[in-house]
Amino acid sequence: MAALRSAAVADRDPWLSDAVRTRVRTVVAAHGGHPSDTGLTNRQPAARSWLYAALEGLRGADRPAVAVALLVALEPSQLTAADVEFWRLTAPDGAADDTALLRLAGFGAYTAVERVERSLAGAALGAGTHSRT
Repeated sequence: MAALRSAAVADRDPWLSDAVRTRVRTVVAAHGGHPSDTGLTNRQPAARSWLYAALEGLRGADRPAVAVALLVALEPSQLTAADVEFWRLTAPDGAADDTALLRLAGFGAYTAVERVERSLAGAALGAGTHSRT
């Protein structure tokens, strides 16, 4: 877990801008660690409506980077080779190799883990405040 955390919080990645980090953390927190339940299967285009909404307002390389990180964090079964290829095509020079992809995926995964940990800690604190009768 320490290696995942280290990869996720490192500031040395040029493609992992503040805008990418902020958007991924905000969306994961807003969705409670999972995308909205639309009742759709992953094969239906509308199943990604949560992702399209999360990408609004992003430009350039930030958009595919956020998409990959959010898909890893919230709906890994929706991540496709096309998502990865689009990220590779738009990433800054020297930042589209497998190592960078794994670091981006690690950031998405760790962001989801942090959200679950906070949720569990909050539930544990809430459970400890009830009086016994």
